[in-house]
Amino acid sequence: VVVFYVWGVEFAPQARRYIPELDMAGATLLTIAVSKLTEALKRKFRMPGWMIPLGAIAVIVVVSLPVWSASRWFTSATNAPATGPRERVVNAWLANNVGPAERIFLSSNYSFWADLDTDVWQLRGGHWQASINPWERHAGYQITNGQDEDISLLWLKIFAISKILVNGSGSSVHYRDFVYPQKFDGWPVAACIVCPGDVVYRVPTPSRMATAVAGEQAKRLVVPVNAVDHEALSAYVSWLDRSPSVLSFTREHNDRYIIKGNVGPGQDIRVAMSYDPGFGASDQNKKKLAVAKDPLGFLLIAGVPAGETTVTLTYGPTWDFYVGWVLFAAGVVWAVVLWRKEGA
Repeated sequence: VVVFYVWGVEFAPQARRYIPELDMAGATLLTIAVSKLTEALKRKFRMPGWMIPLGAIAVIVVVSLPVWSASRWFTSATNAPATGPRERVVNAWLANNVGPAERIFLSSNYSFWADLDTDVWQLRGGHWQASINPWERHAGYQITNGQDEDISLLWLKIFAISKILVNGSGSSVHYRDFVYPQKFDGWPVAACIVCPGDVVYRVPTPSRMATAVAGEQAKRLVVPVNAVDHEALSAYVSWLDRSPSVLSFTREHNDRYIIKGNVGPGQDIRVAMSYDPGFGASDQNKKKLAVAKDPLGFLLIAGVPAGETTVTLTYGPTWDFYVGWVLFAAGVVWAVVLWRKEGA
């Protein structure tokens, strides 16, 4: 990190990401130095042991006062006129212009700060590592780094993203992830936050969160060889677009969703949420429906009755959740046993 900031040389990709480790190393080094200094002064001047650490804390507080506002390091350098940091401006726009069951693609600083003021669904939420979908990170890379507009559009449709915020060369955010922002130039503009730097585009003919699909055809879909397998991705999107049925998707809370609409004979419901064993589904008659994983790792609800139907999608803890609680309880009991033994 130091070499990157002083000489501009990166020994590891994205050296800025290691700043927390540098901070922890510095804090550990400072603690050891203060501890050694305390021992030396205690021997020489017979001072109380608490005086040196307390003095060190006071010095650190005074020195760090000018930089205590953490947001100054993570918000854009340029503020929108009379409205505050740009992230706040974007959050206000998102809160007023993105629907409750609508997903947007955010990148750079905005993906980290959106959850602070809004309840907007986005693809990543700051860290790709948190995803359980095997394709999310690859899709994000193609959208931000790939040059192919068609591949980007296919991935946006696959993840049911209706809008995308693109940071162009005029943006002042620190991490401008888009390498080829010009590939979106022909798309309809939903808003220009600060032109021409930060533009929200509408995704042409986006997919919906819940889609009625031909169940039998899902078995014939192939898993893409890689994130630029145009043929496999196109076949998957065609599978989503083939049905004329329009289904509504409503979130009651984070563990319960309602899907309503007309489902044709032999159709399943594909939900643009990553499959997890904790998901369950039932129809309007409380009949349990099968929940499986489609070829790209999304939810596929099978056995849906034809016609106007209402499906309830719920999420609950799986067995490993309870195993964690059992291990925690066992650890507490074991700690109490050891404590009693030591006190005996």
